[in-house]
Amino acid sequence: MPNNRKYISTEYGLINLRDGDWVIHLDPEALAELYWEVQDEKLVRVVRCKDCKYYFEQPRGFSPICELTRSRTEKEGFCSWGKKKDE
Repeated sequence: MPNNRKYISTEYGLINLRDGDWVIHLDPEALAELYWEVQDEKLVRVVRCKDCKYYFEQPRGFSPICELTRSRTEKEGFCSWGKKKDE
């Protein structure tokens, strides 16, 4: 099997593409910047609707709803009010 590896240079490092999969290799400065953004809480975790305590799956093919906003939602959706089911 031939090695179908491609590298794309970006301002943050190299992207390694191989057989449809890709891995980002970041340079140390970019990693340090990401680390401090997480520490300073500039980045936040996203709670997907399907993992949220307000998510309600309706029966028989109806769209799921958010019990907090009483609106239709998607499994992979998210909002700023999401809370994990186990919290």
